[in-house]
Amino acid sequence: MYKDRSRSFYRTSLLLAIGMILLSFNAHAQVVNLTANLDSAQETSALDPATPAAAAAGNATMRFDTDSNQLSWNITFNSLSGPAVAAHFHGPAGFGQAAGVQVNVGDISGLQSPMTGSATLTDEQENELLNGLWYINIHTALNPPGEIRGQSVRVQAGASAAVLPTLAQWSMITLMMLLFLFSALRLRHPG
Repeated sequence: MYKDRSRSFYRTSLLLAIGMILLSFNAHAQVVNLTANLDSAQETSALDPATPAAAAAGNATMRFDTDSNQLSWNITFNSLSGPAVAAHFHGPAGFGQAAGVQVNVGDISGLQSPMTGSATLTDEQENELLNGLWYINIHTALNPPGEIRGQSVRVQAGASAAVLPTLAQWSMITLMMLLFLFSALRLRHPG
């Protein structure tokens, strides 16, 4: 009777540990890093010739969580011809193409540098973003169609980048090891 109970306990512990490991890996979302360099050369419409837009520049860093569909951003810019009057993510469009507004950055983040914020995307928007079909456009009064623009592209992970387990995964691994240890001790020292 004792052996049956020990084997049952061991099997239950093993199945529980395997289940926890699988759950911890499934619960881990992938975070995709993106970037964009904004300048006037990427604009698709003619800029006001009186505007010193060549000096205007910007940079954006973005993170997209594939589990929650949450896009977060930090956009900086300087030397515009005047205050920003609008800022958007546009898409779907490749380099040199224009497209409609997908996310109104100005409404979420304000129009001062740096603009930080986040938005939840649809599955279609996620697909467009991750395939390089979104761009950031900052508009001014002198250049209403946009003064600086930058295409969003994925940041390529370096060859030395390591994938580390998340806190949840470490917790599940630790719990699994404790369950195995406890099971082994119960089998060696009944009582």
